[in-house]
Amino acid sequence: RRKLAGAQTALILVGVTMALVVLQEQLMGYTWFPAPGSTGSTSYGRHLRRATPLLGNPAFLGVTIAMVVPFAWRAMLEHSRRSVRRLLLVAIALMYVGLFVTYNRASWAGGAIGLLIIFLFYPRARKAMLFLAPLVAIPAIIYWAEITSSYAITERLVAVNPIKYRAWTYATAWRFIGRNPLFGL
Repeated sequence: RRKLAGAQTALILVGVTMALVVLQEQLMGYTWFPAPGSTGSTSYGRHLRRATPLLGNPAFLGVTIAMVVPFAWRAMLEHSRRSVRRLLLVAIALMYVGLFVTYNRASWAGGAIGLLIIFLFYPRARKAMLFLAPLVAIPAIIYWAEITSSYAITERLVAVNPIKYRAWTYATAWRFIGRNPLFGL
């Protein structure tokens, strides 16, 4: 049990660190760990900066943060000291902000699915979620017009070109595999 708590603490520290790296890059515009020889895109649309601190792609950080968030929720719900629970809640909020500013839709989905899994399969989470839901829902309702007209929604969430490109790539790959099932070439 102590080893599990230690591993959980390490994961949370990694998640918070990654969130801070993404936030730093978004706020300062400086990449700590640029991919060598990277010539990839540094923006989504005209207004959103693409965070590229790890291997030149925000998906690596976003997915890692999304995987760590459920462990942070579990730690917050299980800890007996109120001060530690509050600190973990701040860490969770920081990770969700970091997850958001990756502007990576798969990471956003991973964060939402992790929250849903905690809510469904961890009974102690339901009470906390019912307390926190109005704290998130009320500002979201009040600022809904600003949220839906933000660049994160108008330029990133509804962008279809990356989806069309992936669909074309998958169709092309299946054609290659259909022509030569053994090697796909």
